[in-house]
Amino acid sequence: MEKCPPFFPRHLKGIRGTLSLGLAGALALSAACGLTERSISGQLSHPGGSIAGADVELTLYPDEACRKLNTTKSEELSEQQKRQAGECQRNAGKTSTDSRGRYSFANPQPGWYSLTFSWKSDRKADLPFASGPLRHFLMQHHEGCLATYVETTATPSSSYISVCSDIRFTGNENVVKDFKFPW
Repeated sequence: MEKCPPFFPRHLKGIRGTLSLGLAGALALSAACGLTERSISGQLSHPGGSIAGADVELTLYPDEACRKLNTTKSEELSEQQKRQAGECQRNAGKTSTDSRGRYSFANPQPGWYSLTFSWKSDRKADLPFASGPLRHFLMQHHEGCLATYVETTATPSSSYISVCSDIRFTGNENVVKDFKFPW
């Protein structure tokens, strides 16, 4: 891939005389030079609408070996593999969803990722639970996301956690990962 010249204006003068480098020209030039911002982004929602204020954590698995270690069931790994899984993964960022449930991580490095969403809500899920102080429901959801709902009788709020794995980011295009929590 050809690198951009260190001095843009001199190089651009040959294009139909003098080129005025306004916003459109700057965007086109940055895209041609590979300076376009890429992201992993999306929206978190449930049947009642968007989920604002959820914590979102992005975890990097820099290569295929690390991804496999971190997406294999724990009971299938040796103690050494469990240590390797913990050592190779890295926190790549944290953010919160905005008022429309949207989140974004700008310019992550290429690799495999997982997203972890967590939030509390006064909204109770209408799910069949056994009685007791702690109610827990675990569900496999679509496209590699595992959704967990935890309800306690001690507090009026419920906890929601969802982990979406196997997100491949090459750096060549944006990745959009919308998650609609089922409850």
